Amino acid sequence: VWPDWETFAAELPKLGVPFFFSKKATQLLWDADLAPAEGTVLIFGAETTGLPEELHARYADRFVAMPIHSPHVRSLNLSNSVAIA
Repeated sequence: VWPDWETFAAELPKLGVPFFFSKKATQLLWDADLAPAEGTVLIFGAETTGLPEELHARYADRFVAMPIHSPHVRSLNLSNSVAIA
């Protein structure tokens, strides 16, 4: 457990390559190389608010989305998203 994002971000190079899940992402989960040699760190935001905009700007190339093919489904809940990932 880290006290804040900056402390965690400083540790990321030791943990692996981060991938952020967001419905705003343009790259689909299936198209991302989620198995880099350095390891992988999956990062999810809160169900209600998602991830902060500053992370979208800072890590834009590391955002991935899960496709939802039904117009009747607004989003997946967090636990289902984590299970799929």
